[in-house]
Amino acid sequence: MVIHDSLKVLRLTAGHKYCLLGQLPSEVEWNHYETIKDLEKKRKEKAQVVYERKKQLNKLRAKAEKVAQENLGPQLEILAPVTY
Repeated sequence: MVIHDSLKVLRLTAGHKYCLLGQLPSEVEWNHYETIKDLEKKRKEKAQVVYERKKQLNKLRAKAEKVAQENLGPQLEILAPVTY
């Protein structure tokens, strides 16, 4: 998880100027600020879906590893001295 304010403090040298993605084009009259906002909103929604899916997969993987560890316990004890 990224905390944007702390990232800004850590990465930007004190006193340096910065701008947001949509701020610069709107200042030079590019007129696509709303498009950028919409695309950024869609990107964040997709990223949230991917993150939720990743959390589910991690839970399933941990559960599968636990079951495999229980089922393969005797075999793993036999293989341990061989450092397999």
